[in-house]
Amino acid sequence: MCAGVVSGAYWAGGRAARAQCAAEIAELRIGRQLVNLELLGGVYEKSVNLGVRDIRRILRQEYTIAD
Repeated sequence: MCAGVVSGAYWAGGRAARAQCAAEIAELRIGRQLVNLELLGGVYEKSVNLGVRDIRRILRQEYTIAD
C-alpha cells in the first residue's frame, strides 16, 4: 500500500512538472514571436507604407536588367 502511494505521488509529480514545463515553453515561444514581429515591423515598415507605384519606381531606380 505504501509503495502504491509513493508511486502515485511520483507519477502525479511528474505530470505536474511536465505541464509546468510545457507552460514555460509556450510563454517563451510567445515572447520570441513578439520580438520577431517587432523586428519585422521595423524592417517592412517602409514597404508597408508605400504604394505599389512607389515600390516599382524605387526598384526601377535601384536595379537594372544587368543586376
